[in-house]
Amino acid sequence: MTLKIYRVTTMQKYFKYLLLIAIFTANLFSCALCRADTPVVTVDTNITAETNTTHFSVKWSFHPKFISQMTMYDDNKNGIIDKPERDQIQKALEDYIKQYNYLARVTYTPFDSNKSKEITIKPNHTELYLDKKRMYYLFDFDADIV
Repeated sequence: MTLKIYRVTTMQKYFKYLLLIAIFTANLFSCALCRADTPVVTVDTNITAETNTTHFSVKWSFHPKFISQMTMYDDNKNGIIDKPERDQIQKALEDYIKQYNYLARVTYTPFDSNKSKEITIKPNHTELYLDKKRMYYLFDFDADIV
């Protein structure tokens, strides 16, 4: 009987760790909602300039396929996303997007300057609602730009 001894090289260990990182990275950096499926979202933005501020209204419309996969949030299994369940979805979404400035980059360059100013989004109001198999997320914010 012969016993073969396999030596794991440093390169093999390195490759194994890279493979594990590649597999699990999507789950590490995605929000709780996006682990189910990557959503297709249409964004509508309305910008209103006033004398001292600029108001932004943003509406995200999620594709019906994405909301059909939200069954994990249907705690009472009645086939309907009720208000407490909708609140859970909104919390999961906001916990993620707050970290990344609501997945937006808003910059402003004044006329008398060549340096851009990045705007941090601090919503005045947020709302998540469902309407006929679609999910919508709305938020609005003000920026001190005119």
